[in-house]
Amino acid sequence: MPLLEVEELVKYFPIKYGLFGKTIGYVRAVDGVSFSIKENSVFSLVGESGSGKSTIAKCVLKLLEPTSGRIVFEGKDITSLRGKSLKWYRRSVQAVFQNPFLSLNPRMKVESIVAEPLKIHLGMKSDEAKEEVYKLLELVGLSREIGSKYPHELSGGQAQRVAIARAIASKPRLLVLDEPTSALDASVQAQILNLLMDLKKELRLSYLLISHDLSVVRYMSDYVAVIYLGKIIEYGSVEELFNYPAHPYTKALLSSVPEPDPATRKLKNRIVLPGEPPSPVDPPKGCRLSPRCPYVQEKCKSSEPELISIGKDHLVRCWLFQ
Repeated sequence: MPLLEVEELVKYFPIKYGLFGKTIGYVRAVDGVSFSIKENSVFSLVGESGSGKSTIAKCVLKLLEPTSGRIVFEGKDITSLRGKSLKWYRRSVQAVFQNPFLSLNPRMKVESIVAEPLKIHLGMKSDEAKEEVYKLLELVGLSREIGSKYPHELSGGQAQRVAIARAIASKPRLLVLDEPTSALDASVQAQILNLLMDLKKELRLSYLLISHDLSVVRYMSDYVAVIYLGKIIEYGSVEELFNYPAHPYTKALLSSVPEPDPATRKLKNRIVLPGEPPSPVDPPKGCRLSPRCPYVQEKCKSSEPELISIGKDHLVRCWLFQ
C-alpha cells in the first residue's frame, strides 16, 4: 500500500468581481491530478512557474482545501479531516520551504524553534526537549551553540538545516520539500541535498519534492511527474523519463537545462516552444499544449488525450501515442 495517494485532485480559485464579490470565473490551478508515493521513496513534481506544483503541495499539507478529489495517507482519507482529528497527520507530514528565513520565527531562538514540535506533538517536557534539540542539531550538522542564536544570525545553509531539524523533530513519515535549495548558494546546495538523502536513509523518510531544478530532481528522485497547466502530462521513473522523454513539453523542458561544457553545448538540440502558456482561467479545450506544440494535429485542439502507458512505469498524455 502506498504511503500517500492523491486521487483526481482539483483546486479552483474563484475570481471575484464587484462590490458584492460575485464569482465570474475560476483559476484552474490543479485540474484532476493523481499520483502515489511509496514508502522510503522520492516523488518529484516538475514544471514551469504557474503549473500548479506548489498548489498540489499545499493541498497535501492541508494548507489549502481541495475543490474535489481525495488525499489518502496510510490508508486513511484525510480530505475532510478538521481540527483536532488532523493532529496525527500534522505530526506525520511536515514541510521544508524554499526560504528558511521566512519559515522560521525571527523572535524565537533556534532551541525554541526546534523544541516546539517536540512539546506539541510528542508531549516532551522542557528539559527532555532540550536534550532532544541538541541531538537533532547534531543530526543535521550543526553545533550546540547554534541553539542560542536567532535566525537572522545564521547563514542561509545553517537556517535551512534548522528548518530541516524542526521538520524531522516530530518523527514524520513524509516531508514535502518545496524548492529546498533554490534560495541557497551553489556550494551549499550540494551539502543540503546530501543531508536530505542521508536523513531519508537513516530515518526511512519519503519525500514529495517540488523543484524547477532538473539536476536536483534527477539526483534525488525515484519517480517524476511533469505538470503543465494543472495536469500531469508525463509520469515515469527518473531513469525512464530523463533518458526517454516522450511528451513534446518534457523534451523542451529537458532541453532547457544549461550545458556547462562548451563543446557539448554546441551539439545540444535545444527545443524552444513558441508563445506563452495559456491562461489557467480559460485553458484550451483539447490538449493544453496544443497552442504551442510543434506536432499539433486537429484532434489535439478539440479533445484531450488520456494518460496512457507507453512502457514500464512510463505514462504520457499525448495524441502522438494514443
